[in-house]
Amino acid sequence: VPLHLGFTVRDLPLVCTTPEYFEQRGLTCTKGHIPHSIRQVVVGAKAANLLGVEPGDTLHSDPAAGFGLSGAPTQTLEVVGVLHATHGPDDRAIFAGVQTAWLLHGDLHGHRDPLELRHQQSEMILAEREGGMILSGALVPDQNSKAASAVHLHGDPGELPISAILLWPASDKQRTLLQTEIESQGTVAILRPTSVVQDLLHYTLRLKALIDRLVWFLGVGMLALFGLVIALSWQMRASEWITLRRIGTPPGTVAQLLLIEVGLIAGAAVALAALGTWVAIRWLPDLMHTI
Repeated sequence: VPLHLGFTVRDLPLVCTTPEYFEQRGLTCTKGHIPHSIRQVVVGAKAANLLGVEPGDTLHSDPAAGFGLSGAPTQTLEVVGVLHATHGPDDRAIFAGVQTAWLLHGDLHGHRDPLELRHQQSEMILAEREGGMILSGALVPDQNSKAASAVHLHGDPGELPISAILLWPASDKQRTLLQTEIESQGTVAILRPTSVVQDLLHYTLRLKALIDRLVWFLGVGMLALFGLVIALSWQMRASEWITLRRIGTPPGTVAQLLLIEVGLIAGAAVALAALGTWVAIRWLPDLMHTI
């Protein structure tokens, strides 16, 4: 099953594939149908709720190259279906055919009706011959042609881009043979999602264990430092404690003063830690997303 990734619609991923993807993933429509023509899309359950769309509505693809003049123009996409919720990544995606990806990539285009050009942009017609017209090279190809049959390719279809191919081997033997054959070519890489996720979880858990140990070491060090500060403060103010006893201060007052001082320091530390945690939770995700 081919996949073309990289385009977005309102910051949601646009997955361009073939109908076999929905069969293999067990995806069915709660409304409408899966795409069977160019510029048609089906929306995941969560994406449909976020965008507030239903079959019959239209969406616009996000610009592929910012606001530059060199990128392919955005396209109007027709929503033809909404998928059942699967509680997985498919719920937040928008799906279209691979031809739609090639259109967004700028590989496919259409041609405007010559009769329409004659009335609207006659300067683009250099000459008319029996059975046809000679058009200017300055005429921009019509990528927003509504008719799917009017969109076509000039070039080799085998050179059209795809991002990946999903494979479902029938047995472990076929999987091993396929992996060996593909890796021997050295031009593409074959990956097993379960192995990739397991490796990622393995490294994540190791990193978590390392961070936990560092936190314990830092905690012990901070407690030792706090105790050292209190001990030094007690020694530096020893003359004050002696004076308080000589002037008749009740027993236990010195200890109370020390506990109050420690409590104020600990309370200020907890307040600063809570403030730092709130700032990290509130602003750090946005900052990481921006970076």
